[in-house]
Amino acid sequence: MLTPLETLQLAAMRNLVASAENEDLRIRKLIMSHLREPIALAERARADAARGVLPVEVAR
Repeated sequence: MLTPLETLQLAAMRNLVASAENEDLRIRKLIMSHLREPIALAERARADAARGVLPVEVAR
C-alpha cells in the first residue's frame, strides 16, 4: 500500500505524463496542418508527372 505522499507523487507523475502526451498530440496536429498543403501539391505534381504534364515553370 502506498503512503499518502507516494499517492500524491504517483498522481503528479501521471498528470505530467498525460500533459506531455497532450502537448505531443497538439504539436503533431500543428505540424500536420502546416504540411497538408505542401503534401497535396507534391501529390498533384507526382500525378501530373505520371500523365506527362510539365509544371508551368518547365513548360515556359
